[in-house]
Amino acid sequence: MAADDYGFELIKISTPDGEKVLSAIDNLAAQNAQGFIICTPDVKLGPSIVMKADQNDLKVMSVDDQFIGSDGKPMADVPHMGISAYKIGQQVGEALMTEATARGWDMSTTGAVCLTYDTLPTSKERTDGASDQIKQMGFPAANIFAAPTKTDSTVEGGFDAANIVVAAHPGIENWLVYSLCDDTTIGGVRASKVTGSALITSSVSGSTGTSLRSESSRNRRCLGSMRLSCSLPRNMATGLQRTCTNGSAKASNLISSSVPTVS
Repeated sequence: MAADDYGFELIKISTPDGEKVLSAIDNLAAQNAQGFIICTPDVKLGPSIVMKADQNDLKVMSVDDQFIGSDGKPMADVPHMGISAYKIGQQVGEALMTEATARGWDMSTTGAVCLTYDTLPTSKERTDGASDQIKQMGFPAANIFAAPTKTDSTVEGGFDAANIVVAAHPGIENWLVYSLCDDTTIGGVRASKVTGSALITSSVSGSTGTSLRSESSRNRRCLGSMRLSCSLPRNMATGLQRTCTNGSAKASNLISSSVPTVS
């Protein structure tokens, strides 16, 4: 773990919405943290997050989604580690099509549930990348069904959105399911499971994919899942260490070269 390598204590706090983000910052200060790395649930929270961090004398670094200031422009003064979200989505789309083709699926009776959360730029870029890639590889555009979710990372949100699509298309025999993260995709897996369809799933993220893999192992109709492994944790740890020790870290964009792994 990067925290062990760089000699600091790691505190993990889930922040699915703006209210929890701000209270979590107070929580970190109470635990004598020096700074935090955050993938904000809403880029427009940037000014509020920075103000709260300043109030608690905490350094802050953003990842994935760059803070947007009150002027509508990225907050360049906040250290940021970005990724090529669209390219990650393309890699996932390619892996999905490779697996579906290898199994001899008839694309005319195969559907794709794209669980979207377009409020978050990186989410839209990732799912757009996956959708564009499968179309480029011959998947029928008419069989790609966008399923908007109310939140960016909950099982319930994924289930509710996917269930509507799956129930409306009983003629689809197999499904590709993809979204921003593990939890939302797990919701899609459970919705597809109800119909008895076979499916291949993917979390369009840079996470370990362990939650999705565990869920897939319990569903015999789920034929595979893809995950992305990348070097982001080490880079983020380095950036935060520099931010906490000398108050500065150059903002940069990291283009992930990660390749989906079938598991």
